Amino acid sequence: MLKNNYLIKIIFIIILITLSILITGCSNNEGGLSQVSNYNVNFSVLDESDDPIEGATVTLDGSSKTTDSNGVVTFNKPDGSYDYNVIATGYDPLDGTAIVNGEDVSLNESLSISINTYNVVLSITDTNGDPIEGVTVSLEGENDQTTNSNGMITFSKEDGTYNYDITATGYEDINDNSLTVSGADLTETINLLPTGYRGIYNWKDLDDIRNNLDANYILMNDLNLTTLGYADLASSSANEGKGWAPIGIPESAYNLEGSFTGEFDGNNKTIADLEINRPDSEEKFTGLFGYIHEGTIKDLKSMNFNIIGYSHVGAIAGINDGGNIINSSISDGSIDGVSTVGGLVGHNFNANTTTNCYSKATVQGNNRIGGLVGYNESSGIKKCYATGNVSGDSECGGLVGYNNYGSIVNNYSRGNVNGNNNIGGLVGFTGNGSTIGNCFSIGAVTGTGTGIGGLVGKDTGEYIANCYYNSETSGQSDTGKGSPRTTKQMQEGTADSTIDGDPMYTSWETTIWDFGSDTDYPSLSWE
Repeated sequence: MLKNNYLIKIIFIIILITLSILITGCSNNEGGLSQVSNYNVNFSVLDESDDPIEGATVTLDGSSKTTDSNGVVTFNKPDGSYDYNVIATGYDPLDGTAIVNGEDVSLNESLSISINTYNVVLSITDTNGDPIEGVTVSLEGENDQTTNSNGMITFSKEDGTYNYDITATGYEDINDNSLTVSGADLTETINLLPTGYRGIYNWKDLDDIRNNLDANYILMNDLNLTTLGYADLASSSANEGKGWAPIGIPESAYNLEGSFTGEFDGNNKTIADLEINRPDSEEKFTGLFGYIHEGTIKDLKSMNFNIIGYSHVGAIAGINDGGNIINSSISDGSIDGVSTVGGLVGHNFNANTTTNCYSKATVQGNNRIGGLVGYNESSGIKKCYATGNVSGDSECGGLVGYNNYGSIVNNYSRGNVNGNNNIGGLVGFTGNGSTIGNCFSIGAVTGTGTGIGGLVGKDTGEYIANCYYNSETSGQSDTGKGSPRTTKQMQEGTADSTIDGDPMYTSWETTIWDFGSDTDYPSLSWE
């Protein structure tokens, strides 16, 4: 009996111990399963200089996070092996495996800068934007290449800054000779100057021409009131309120030293907002250029010039003596003076030609006042037009005020002309030895004295052929020079066509003139 009781006690104790173990286990484990611990997996993403990379994307076991400003991102994972990937813009991607084994893991990942190459396209052009074939270009670290018929070559370069050299017969390279590749293809247009020319980039460069008047220049940028040097050199307050000082002022009409004798290529760029206020009698040559002596101005556009002078006043030049003005213009301007005042040139004297030019400026003064040229003496004007209104006292014309031994061929004027004596829609007064051919005028002509003509105010036996004036707007006492035409007839004319059997635009080349529709007047093709 005692033996059985002892056995029962032992069994009871075993049961109590077992229950205690079971109860303890249940209190420490959910559902009776062993607990799984998680650990921090820390990534520190750095560049090759050990500086942190912010914004790198780290993907661990399919989950992605972005590094903070310290280049750090943290995941929480249990024991195991996990593949990861690190990506950052501008760097090569990085792959790896993180192993978690009972403790936190810290990984320092250093990314290398991505080595990509990009297309570097160089387009070599002249100052007119036309491609130059056969130019040799050496770009740092590359073999020399030669431009194709489109003026282009292509290099392959990594990110960086590179120097280059250009060799082109007949041209000079005036660029800074460096370019920068930064994460993308690059196209660079490089303009080359013709050999022997100096580039004009701002008002100071333009002003410096007066220090070397026989050199050749080319305008590389538009100049206006926002361009460097405007306030000091070309504004209304410049030069003690006199504005721009004309380039090229000779000692006198008998000593031409100090005149501009070089070449100025406007390169189809525009000079704008020039102000001149020089009405005193000693200011005799007034304009962008004062006195041009056997020099050349070409391909120059000007606009919004406000000029007040005394004598020999024009937007481009006060006097053009023996020179050429070609493919040039003045728009939206006002040109004022007393004597010999023109929209483009005050006085053409012994000039070769003023060709393919126009003026839309308003012109006013006293005598010898013209929409394009005030006084045309022993000079030629051809393939030009003027549209601005002209007013004065005597010898006032829509195109030329006074024409003496001059040739005026294939031109027209559209501005209204108002004055006293010798007032003409095209020419106010024309003297012996002069020629006017294939021209017409359109604007209204009014005068209070004698010599009022729709085409010419007064002439002294000059040669006039194939010329017309607008019968609907001509002066009230027309001198009878030229043939009358209506506005519609003038607009409908085309090159070498005839109206009522008479030629209207004889020898007006379509390569020079754009005739537009039948409601247009001709314009110059280069405009």
